[in-house]
Amino acid sequence: RPRPVAAVGAAVIAVAMVAATAEAAQLRRLGVDELAASAVVVVRGHVVATAVVRDPGLETDSTVVIDECLAGTCPAVLAVRRHGGEQGDDGLAVDGEAELAAGDEVVLFVRVDRQQHARVLGGVQGLWRVEDDVAVRDLRGHDLATSAGWRAGEREVLSLDTLRLVLRPRSR
Repeated sequence: RPRPVAAVGAAVIAVAMVAATAEAAQLRRLGVDELAASAVVVVRGHVVATAVVRDPGLETDSTVVIDECLAGTCPAVLAVRRHGGEQGDDGLAVDGEAELAAGDEVVLFVRVDRQQHARVLGGVQGLWRVEDDVAVRDLRGHDLATSAGWRAGEREVLSLDTLRLVLRPRSR
């Protein structure tokens, strides 16, 4: 007879985890203009490596080789840090963080934290993946606070030329 209780207990835990994930996925929407105004640099590049560090918790450093400096004074290579990662049996997932993987071609809006680590501004909102000649920001799965209230995140697509035009006044 303990099996039905265990099954009900597991179902309650699963529902609680889904509810907690939904709550954690709420973000204030940041438009390209707002990201650009707050970014230290905006780069287009390729992620060539990632490594987990303990500082003091689990974080992941991604090495990005810069192909194009879209705004600011950009280095040739940029180390970008995010909260979360996996190392051995330890793992930490942080909803809303921009996850980069080796091989990704990306446009990143970058800020610098108090410890002087480069981080993606606005988490997932400052990460645009490059597909052919377009930049794609995928905010599906996140609820976004806008001036008109909450709305579901969407997949947004901008041509790289449009993105360059939006950023041009800032890069001078």
